Amino acid sequence: MNELHVRRAAPPRRSRKKIILVTASVVLVIGGAVGLALFQPWKLFTHSTVNEAVPAAFAVSASATAGSVPAQSPATAGPSAAPTLGQDNDRVVRELLGYDEARIAHLNEIGALT
Repeated sequence: MNELHVRRAAPPRRSRKKIILVTASVVLVIGGAVGLALFQPWKLFTHSTVNEAVPAAFAVSASATAGSVPAQSPATAGPSAAPTLGQDNDRVVRELLGYDEARIAHLNEIGALT
């Protein structure tokens, strides 16, 4: 009997050039992402320094309350206690943000200023 050998078509081979190109592209993309994350070059062109004056209403009120404390020179002044959280929240919210008493009372009720 005659056997017929049927040759199947070989699967298309990827060319070496294409494999190298895809591998190089993947390495470049990953290397670029890592490089951007490590060196953050956009920070060369951005600034995040805020240089604003305190609103006049708060500055006047703060200087008026500071007048009641005896003044000491920085050289003779001892260490002072750090302000605690919530020490002057009512005053700051009233004078700096301009909230009225009803709104401040509501913030106290829900515990936002304590």
